[in-house]
Amino acid sequence: MKTNNKTTLNETRLRFIFSNTKCALGTHEGTLSKFPNADNLPAHRLIRFTEDSDHIQLCPNDELPIGVTYQPGTSTLLPVCIHLLGTHKYTLHIQASDAVKAGSLLCSDDNGYVKAMPTTSGQYICIGIALTDGQKDDLIEVSTTVPYKIEIKE
Repeated sequence: MKTNNKTTLNETRLRFIFSNTKCALGTHEGTLSKFPNADNLPAHRLIRFTEDSDHIQLCPNDELPIGVTYQPGTSTLLPVCIHLLGTHKYTLHIQASDAVKAGSLLCSDDNGYVKAMPTTSGQYICIGIALTDGQKDDLIEVSTTVPYKIEIKE
């Protein structure tokens, strides 16, 4: 690819990526590209929108996540691929914050992790079911659902 004196090859690539990412309007088949709000966004974590619909961040346990990061976000200038919860046709790998058994309902935890649904009273956000066992910080295979709130009462 030829470039002029004012444009470097990396700038050209960034423009190409950016222009294709901005075409995110419309319908999508399980994935979406958005920009991280900070450098070093980890892969395989639950994310949510920031103040606008173009940027994402790690999801706290009390907010509804929209999806899971596929690769790490290394820069706020480069888009990150997101697998949308409940609409993706494949299972997803998500990082667990604690031990999880296959068959457990999963809920969101702080910093975009997932954990097994607690049995104590409270409100939780269910995101799917674990298909593999895992320990703290393991990637577990998950069949996701559209996130929804569950209230457990004693």
